[in-house]
Amino acid sequence: MSIYVGQCGVEKSGNYLLFRIIKSLLPDIDSYQSYSNITGCWDSLMKMNDTDLSFPELESMDEFRIDDDQTLYHLNSHFKASFSIWDMKSYESKTALLWTHQPPNKSHFTVLKEPRYWFYIIRDGRDVVNSWLHYAVSPRMLKRHPQYKINNVEELYSNMQYFKDCANRWCDHVTQYLRFKDKYTLILFENLIDNKFDTIARIADKLGVKNVQLFNNAYERTQIEETKKEAPLHVRKGKKSDWTNHFTFKHKDIFKKIAGNTLIEFGYEESNNW
Repeated sequence: MSIYVGQCGVEKSGNYLLFRIIKSLLPDIDSYQSYSNITGCWDSLMKMNDTDLSFPELESMDEFRIDDDQTLYHLNSHFKASFSIWDMKSYESKTALLWTHQPPNKSHFTVLKEPRYWFYIIRDGRDVVNSWLHYAVSPRMLKRHPQYKINNVEELYSNMQYFKDCANRWCDHVTQYLRFKDKYTLILFENLIDNKFDTIARIADKLGVKNVQLFNNAYERTQIEETKKEAPLHVRKGKKSDWTNHFTFKHKDIFKKIAGNTLIEFGYEESNNW
């Protein structure tokens, strides 16, 4: 029997790590298939070479967004294609693992009707914002967007309005999750760092994978150093609490006012390193 999975999380929350874990488990139970691979829908559009890809699986990943509660867009980092409502069944039956950065909303479950095991991944918002800022000034992003005249991450950190916007974006996304939390299995990025084996076992159990050896395989395939080696343009450190090396008192105060209560809601102690 095919297994269909969906995953959701704000950008830079460990989505790629979760994707690799799930993908490493699904083929072992003969369930992984990709709409992008089956249809070759990006073949005529992808003009970049492998070194320009954020990660090697990009061309086979099935990322989506739903607008107007009915229009589904199939995405990758450069292109999007829309599907009429009548194409949904075909789309869903060809993709085992859908993922989205779009905040959780009811259309994810009303438009996408194929029963799925849904996961939501969350990471300390301070680390998410820190990761965003570093990614925005990475050589790859500055090459892609030469109109942004930014020299380094310190310069971007000095833009307090941008920092506020990032903090609000994280807070809004994870707060939206709370409206639909009964639909998801919640995965903490920090548990994938500190308690990875047990977290993988929890994911595998949810998917019906019982073989301990499969847990070991997923664990080895998704070690941070291995992931960084395979996706150096996307994975920077893959650690927690790096924000403490970059937040000034003003940044801490801004984030606390915007999302301090939300940190507490998800078990990230507000007082931690404030």
